[in-house]
Amino acid sequence: MTKYSFKDKLEILLGYKEEETSQSEYAKEKGVIKAQFQYWLRLYELHGEEGLQSSYTNYTTEFKLNILQY
Repeated sequence: MTKYSFKDKLEILLGYKEEETSQSEYAKEKGVIKAQFQYWLRLYELHGEEGLQSSYTNYTTEFKLNILQY
């Protein structure tokens, strides 16, 4: 599975014209699984560009150990 950057996702979504093509055809044209495209589209509709940003966080080893000990 390919990981797409924020920029890639945004470009794909902004290039989509509902009046011109279906979601299935557009996703196939861009090399994205239809379900993934629909997921990104929904996130974009609900949260704007922030919805497309990765929400991965890095916790320090000390923080993780404190949680486990708690």
